[in-house]
Amino acid sequence: MVPPYLAQLASFSGPERDPRGWSLTTVYFALIAHADCQPHIIDVSDVAWVPLDNLQTQQLAFDHQTIVEAALQRLRQKTAYSMLPVYCLPAEFTLSQLQEVIEIILSHTVQRKSLMRRFDASEMFEETGERVATGARKARLYRRKAGVDMRNFSRNLMVE
Repeated sequence: MVPPYLAQLASFSGPERDPRGWSLTTVYFALIAHADCQPHIIDVSDVAWVPLDNLQTQQLAFDHQTIVEAALQRLRQKTAYSMLPVYCLPAEFTLSQLQEVIEIILSHTVQRKSLMRRFDASEMFEETGERVATGARKARLYRRKAGVDMRNFSRNLMVE
């Protein structure tokens, strides 16, 4: 499995990380659609999807809680000034799905108008020409344009 987004987070080191002695870890974080992960985790007994709000209650080994929190903080920072959350979605997605994942990551609502301006200004996306039923109306499906890199914005998505 090759994630659509992979970035180095940080290096963590020190004698207190592991009771067996000094250790060094270089951490990467990946973003991938849930549906793309599912076939790869069926045979693993210890894996679970955990809501972001429940991270504090999870029992993780060594200093892994600190590492996960650092990754979440970085994801939130990047989400505030880029379209990075699109890598959490399937190849084809609706604007509502993008808004939902952004709001989950940021833990607050995002004004639809601001998201639309950002979506259009990024020039990262194109319509597929297809629509999907999402309720009373059919929503347009979008996909990332091939060969178009992430665009950063000078303004952050702020809490409403």
